Amino acid sequence: GTRFSPSSNLWAAARMDSSGWAAVGGVSLYAYNTNRSVNAILETSLETDRSVADLLSTDVRSNVDFSLDVVFTTLPIELEQACRSAVIVTLSKGCVYSGCGNVLKLDGWNGGDSAPVVYFCMVRDMTPPKKTIEPNDDGGDPLDTSYYASDHVVCFVTEPSKQNDELELFRPELDAFCGQLARDGVLATFDPGSSVSRHRLMSWRARAMDYLPWSVRGLKDYMAEIVHAALLGQRIEVEGGNAEQTEDLQRFCAELSPRSLLHHPADSLRPLLEQENADYVQSPPPAVLRIEDGVVTSGKGLIPTKSAFCKRWANAMVAANTDSTALKMILQNNGRKVIQEVNRIKWLLGMAETNHYALYNAQRYLSKCGTPPRALLQHVVDTIEAGTSAHAFDVVSVLIQYQREAVEDDEH
Repeated sequence: GTRFSPSSNLWAAARMDSSGWAAVGGVSLYAYNTNRSVNAILETSLETDRSVADLLSTDVRSNVDFSLDVVFTTLPIELEQACRSAVIVTLSKGCVYSGCGNVLKLDGWNGGDSAPVVYFCMVRDMTPPKKTIEPNDDGGDPLDTSYYASDHVVCFVTEPSKQNDELELFRPELDAFCGQLARDGVLATFDPGSSVSRHRLMSWRARAMDYLPWSVRGLKDYMAEIVHAALLGQRIEVEGGNAEQTEDLQRFCAELSPRSLLHHPADSLRPLLEQENADYVQSPPPAVLRIEDGVVTSGKGLIPTKSAFCKRWANAMVAANTDSTALKMILQNNGRKVIQEVNRIKWLLGMAETNHYALYNAQRYLSKCGTPPRALLQHVVDTIEAGTSAHAFDVVSVLIQYQREAVEDDEH
């Protein structure tokens, strides 16, 4: 069904109740202000013969003068103070990069396994830094010796549980969410009294994590076909839903595909193989999903599959359709399995260039490994460089022809 974000009343109650935040998670926004000496920066840039360690040490020392001021928080006072202290300690070590989040555990909070888990990300504002003017002791014109940079630190806090790796699993999505807030100007113009500003910030779980259970529930009747489409590289188009629903379904389908985790050389075998095997090597035409009331009601162009692997993958996700962490782990585990099978096939094909028995082993492995053979070969032809061997094209062509004959035999 339709997904709802936490209401402002619920979050207000969480701010006032020291235990209520745990039900929905917590958020804090801080202004990060630092003064760095221009002279120190110039000295660092001019001394080119210094070691990397010395340059980093100078940069850390020039960053120690900073403040972290609360802009907005939904956390109880004690927890917010513990969260801010832990972030300050980490920032003071100079090991935080803008736009790249970190996950830490508040071990000092009640101790043991009950310590909350914090994700925080320092986000650089898309505005020029403000210069500060210092008076001249000699009575002359004021000296422009430093500048004042105003950035933000975004913190998300979850309750302690057996799934303490939840924020670590979704760190790339949380990084993207924080980056989008900065690009949209939400952080630079944040107004704690504005419901619009609060909603954008407090929708972090819905936008970065809950798209998985929502997508699985909406696609449950087509899940095996969606898994098959993602492995084949079939493009998915969405009709009838709002912008967020369309984005969530497309993100989910992208998560199903291992393509982003594989290296794709510029001169792959695909263009050569498409000349003779276009119908087998090329991705199928786009499929169209129709959404009504938050549920996918039709999937035009999806290819039916008999693959037991796709069905097991789909059934596992449908069974965990309310747990974002479990769904993420299912996606990662099955994605790794596909990548292992791609690498295994590539190794056997390399052996088959000089050993015909290895080609026979590759054919058997392709039929029994689990991933649909055509889907597996799609990734193989995309990841083998055409110039690595004069026989690579011939070996892959033979394997494709074998799979064609196997499919024809199954149909008869």
